[in-house]
Amino acid sequence: NFDVTTPDKFDKAYYSNLQVKKGLLQSDQVLFSTPGDTNPIVVKFNSDEKAFFDAFEASMIKMGNIDVLTGKKGEI
Repeated sequence: NFDVTTPDKFDKAYYSNLQVKKGLLQSDQVLFSTPGDTNPIVVKFNSDEKAFFDAFEASMIKMGNIDVLTGKKGEI
């Protein structure tokens, strides 16, 4: 589980954990701990759970619209 604070709840705790240096994986912690484009996203999602849910919804819809490659065009 990637959220040790609220493992049975879908919420913004993942981002809260990153801000207090409790990211489970180092690659996740880097999202907040290094300067760059992802730091403000972590701050935003931690402070605005609705923004996180809205972005998650939009990304799920976008991924759902990706055409699946099948047969000889597909790759595993």
